[in-house]
Amino acid sequence: MTLDDLDRERTFAFLGPGFRDGRITVFTNLRRAMAARDLSFALLAFEETAHGPVDWFTGEATTMATPPRDGFGLEPAPLDATGYDDAVAAIREAIHRGEVYQANYTRFVTLGSARGLDVFRALTRQGLAPYACWLRLPSGLEVVGASPECLFRVEGTRIVSEPMKGTARLEDEMALLQSGKDDAELAMITDLVRHELATQAREKTVRVLDERRVVRLPYALQTVARVGAELPPDYSLEGVLRAMHPAGSVVGAPKRTALDLVRRLEGSPRGPYCGTLVLREDARAVASVLIRTAFRLSSREPFRYGTGSGITWRSEPAREFAELDLKVSALR
Repeated sequence: MTLDDLDRERTFAFLGPGFRDGRITVFTNLRRAMAARDLSFALLAFEETAHGPVDWFTGEATTMATPPRDGFGLEPAPLDATGYDDAVAAIREAIHRGEVYQANYTRFVTLGSARGLDVFRALTRQGLAPYACWLRLPSGLEVVGASPECLFRVEGTRIVSEPMKGTARLEDEMALLQSGKDDAELAMITDLVRHELATQAREKTVRVLDERRVVRLPYALQTVARVGAELPPDYSLEGVLRAMHPAGSVVGAPKRTALDLVRRLEGSPRGPYCGTLVLREDARAVASVLIRTAFRLSSREPFRYGTGSGITWRSEPAREFAELDLKVSALR
């Protein structure tokens, strides 16, 4: 099956190699999964909680060769700077009052007449991200993403989370490593992940495996931490999702207060952007954070591409806005 073949399907799901040990998995003819051990996936929008039943989908599953890098860049609408400085100032004021330590603030750009295939090819023309995805669900929702971030990976009862914070241009590695703001931002989210895992893990098994390392993406550098824990034998995957979705890296800390703050400042729902995509198979489950992601609710609408950055007390609006534009450059 090729990408053009996939584009002719009414419903499908393409999940990148990070979900299944290097294998690209494609589902066609999607339907609701009936058994917990079926090879199946679920998508939780940013605003969606996992307190109710999670909708799991399956279908005819096959593997696919890595798609060719045959795409072209897109020209998204310009980022709207209106009110951006005020939003950063409002977050810094909340930090000054002791309400939050950081909050992730986002903006969207529209992609004109681009089709899902165009967006996918643009996002993969420099290489396939580990948690790349292209979904066309029965509801009409279409999601295209090139996420590099793992919310969690479960193997048996072992769980590892890899929060990602801090972004810089490819030539600015030393500046990224020396940035106190980016270091503090990652440390705060790592601590949040530790506490979230502790609510699900066996006592005294949560460990920070890697405090900070640089990951090189085709268009930018990011810093990543790794936190691991041991789950009890009777753990609930839905319980893990309840504890960790949405990812702290796209919300802030403390999570509940930061969620309320960004929802108020952003003014409209993020939808699938910054949500969670999870694939389960027997005793394995892998969940990604839907960053570097575009979506549309139906084929009659243009795609919207989200971009955000973490705001801390040290944040400068001009630098934060430049980070948003750097992330949009994944499309150009």
